[in-house]
Amino acid sequence: MPQPTCDTAAAWSLRITTKILGRTTGIIKVRSTDEDENDDEAFKGVIHKTLLCCYSKYYRAALQGAFAEASSRSIVLDLDPVSCNTLIGWLYSGKLPTGGRREQFFALYIFAGKTDMLALRRAIMTRVVGTKSDGLALPSFEKAALALNSLPQTSPLYRWLLDTYIHDWLPEYKAPEDVLPNGFLVDWLTSLSDHVTLDNVAGSLPGKSVDPKGNRYED
Repeated sequence: MPQPTCDTAAAWSLRITTKILGRTTGIIKVRSTDEDENDDEAFKGVIHKTLLCCYSKYYRAALQGAFAEASSRSIVLDLDPVSCNTLIGWLYSGKLPTGGRREQFFALYIFAGKTDMLALRRAIMTRVVGTKSDGLALPSFEKAALALNSLPQTSPLYRWLLDTYIHDWLPEYKAPEDVLPNGFLVDWLTSLSDHVTLDNVAGSLPGKSVDPKGNRYED
């Protein structure tokens, strides 16, 4: 029986996913990896290999190409257990969890960039930008730093973080100088000077949510 092909990896497709589940039986074992976790706490599961390859050019080359991994029956995903579970859920349903902090998707976004999963990156940005305030206007500096240290300045998530810090940062927040990358701080302060007066910087900055309809964050 001919194998279904993924004619687009730019967006999750119910049609393609249904074809893969109905026509392929090849599965591969997956598990999470985390330096701080023990084997009992790791995520372990199985996934249709063709489904993973459909949405990832990296795994398409590694598992269906001439690389050494092509004959492998298991892979380790460079993700924590929660992000692993989110990834598998998205591959089969096209949906991401609702609720919680937007920063919970940062590690998965970085992974999607490393493994060339454009559809997942776009889904995460739609979720991040479209989410209303989750209690705190800004992602934690620590979580933001992890993302920013792994992202180029052209990344949609980098640009969203920059806009968010420009519009929502207040002087009473903890100073980020010791956490956020120097390059990002330069971009932030440079952009900030274009949006507010020196009096506002010295006093207090009015909180302003980024309008998802007015700002586009696309690959």
